[in-house]
Amino acid sequence: MTIPSRRRAGILSWRKAAVVTAMLMSSQAPAWSQDGPGPAGLGMPAYPSAPMMEAPGAAGQPYCPPSGGGYAGFDPYASQTGYTPPHSYERIPEDPFHDPGYNDPAHDFLKDVARNSWFRLEYIQWSLRNPGPRLLGADVSGVTDPEDPFLATERSSGDIYVGKVGSLAEIDLDNVPGIRGTLGIEMNNGTLEWATWYLAKDTTTLDFGEFYSTPGAVDPILDAVGVDRAIYIPLLFQGQIPAGNGSGITSSPVLAYDTSLKARFETSMFGTEANYVWNSSRPNAFWNWRPTVGVRYVNLTEELGITGVTTVPDVHTTTIESKSINNLFGPQAGLRAELRHEWFTVSVTPTLVLAANGQASRVKTNDLFDSTSGFVDSNDRTYEFSPMFNLAVQGKFHIREHMSVYVGYDFLFIHRVSRPFDNIAYNDNGTGTTPAVVLDQSFTDFMLQGLSLGGEFRF
Repeated sequence: MTIPSRRRAGILSWRKAAVVTAMLMSSQAPAWSQDGPGPAGLGMPAYPSAPMMEAPGAAGQPYCPPSGGGYAGFDPYASQTGYTPPHSYERIPEDPFHDPGYNDPAHDFLKDVARNSWFRLEYIQWSLRNPGPRLLGADVSGVTDPEDPFLATERSSGDIYVGKVGSLAEIDLDNVPGIRGTLGIEMNNGTLEWATWYLAKDTTTLDFGEFYSTPGAVDPILDAVGVDRAIYIPLLFQGQIPAGNGSGITSSPVLAYDTSLKARFETSMFGTEANYVWNSSRPNAFWNWRPTVGVRYVNLTEELGITGVTTVPDVHTTTIESKSINNLFGPQAGLRAELRHEWFTVSVTPTLVLAANGQASRVKTNDLFDSTSGFVDSNDRTYEFSPMFNLAVQGKFHIREHMSVYVGYDFLFIHRVSRPFDNIAYNDNGTGTTPAVVLDQSFTDFMLQGLSLGGEFRF
């Protein structure tokens, strides 16, 4: 078939245009390796691979790389015309502890609390009311001073002894050490204070054994009677002190311990309180008056244990144990008078506590009369109204911007607490009856006072 010259010229022109276009595109595109396909969906050739890259040489000759191994004028890591390497993006969460622009109400609140807080740590040395000359037994008929030797008849055997009654006079509860910590948080209108204190357990053991062999411990007239020595626990008879018989021998029944008698007394005490102390309405005045309100808890636990060994009426060991637990809790209110100076701060705070005393007491005896007497237990729980009064005198000396030396004096009075040496009824209902040394709960006033020394740290 013969093609007209015009049509033939048109076909040749189209072919020439396609060839020219292909040559132009190949001259603009870089050389690509055959390592793999390009980005998916883009229709691109493989990514460049440095060892197989070639560039056109002069006059159409292949380009030979320099002997150094590089490709002069070509940086495979530089961005190439017509191709942008893919990018990956990752969102890193903001750190609330290092980003000052991070807004977290809880975090800001904790920072403000720490910034406006202070902490005080003190060594305390307080003195508690001592038991005093409490007898380990009941009052004795016809005897002026039961701690001096006298003659008595043992209630079960009828044997006569020369002896005396032990007491708790040597127990010393003065200068008991302890520790107290107080945390304060400054608020908008006042200060929230929380204090906790603890006194070390004080244990005293009394041994009356030296009376058995100490020369001169007994009046020569009594010693001439020629009877054995003993430490007594005198008893009431059916709840009463027997009338004297004028024989020189007491009519009170006694338990005579001719081998040994010991007493152990333990006391421990701790407490905690939380108060809100309002700011003064005149903070620049010489004296500031700051009302306080809060709650307080005090625990007083004491135990008295008596152990006696005897050979009458048979060989046996008697134990008498009395324990008392006082849990005092209630609201309190006070008024703090405070003097502030650049170098020191002095304050006096009287406080009244309307406390209830959840009290528990127990008395246990074992083999009281002889080895067959057995175990007797008596206990009771009750609630008493036990108001307290506390006076705290405090002084702070500011030695640094964030540190002060602290000294203080505390006085605490508690009305109606139970103590173990007052709770024992030393009674005897007669031969052949169950031992009647049981609980007879009673209440008395209690006081403690002492000094404290420590440091206060402001954050």
